[in-house]
Amino acid sequence: MSQEGYITDILKRYDIPESKKARSPCSPKFLKRQTSGPGSAPADSTLFRSQLMAAAYLGIRTRPDIRFAVGHLASRSSNPSQHDMECLQHLYHYINHTKHYKLRIKPTSLQLTAFIDASFAIHGDGKGHTGIIIMMGDSGLLYTQSSKQKLLGHHSTECELIAVNDGLFTLEQLRGLYQILGLPPVIVNVRQDNSSAMQISENGHGNAKRSKYMTVRVEHIKSALEEKKIRVTKCPTAEMLSDMLTKPIYGKKLQYLISSYLR
Repeated sequence: MSQEGYITDILKRYDIPESKKARSPCSPKFLKRQTSGPGSAPADSTLFRSQLMAAAYLGIRTRPDIRFAVGHLASRSSNPSQHDMECLQHLYHYINHTKHYKLRIKPTSLQLTAFIDASFAIHGDGKGHTGIIIMMGDSGLLYTQSSKQKLLGHHSTECELIAVNDGLFTLEQLRGLYQILGLPPVIVNVRQDNSSAMQISENGHGNAKRSKYMTVRVEHIKSALEEKKIRVTKCPTAEMLSDMLTKPIYGKKLQYLISSYLR
């Protein structure tokens, strides 16, 4: 699946020259938002939101590789700066460079695998960011999510647990769909690259003091494990497909992470 015609339309609508191209969705200064100087000057918020929503439409439907950039810029849309507008322009230069990309969905089995990752304190208010990719078999992309976390995680492990808890709701819906379709029950393989989060998921917090909000989330994960709805397995960070949904990723690593379903 592709939206090359739609891409051509929005590039023309927002006057993106054919010669302007970029090799990654995020500029090198994407996270370095300026609080003073020319980059901090306000941008045209109406134009910014219009251009951002046009990219969001593309990202949600056929271009998961741009979802982090879109989602992070959306958190700045109430008061965009010139720096934010420059980042959005860079994103469009990447879209221009990759407008031929096609989303390929080729399920190799009915097994569901969820790659769930999180970044810690990546937003200006200290909140983390969740990234989720759910695959059917090896290359059957079913679902992607890249979103700012609503709960403040005090360290990377808490952010990972928040992300897994968020992903469970979607996984439960997919398991329910399998049941409606008369397919055999499936234990979803949740891939995690944080060993501490895996241990807490299986054993709980123990005697450590945690807020009730985190306790509820941990118990939700622990219950899903005990009821054999999911299993949690270790994933090397280099193999974590959802890494590019939680932070800026560049070069060969980005190409590797999207290679199984987008090219």
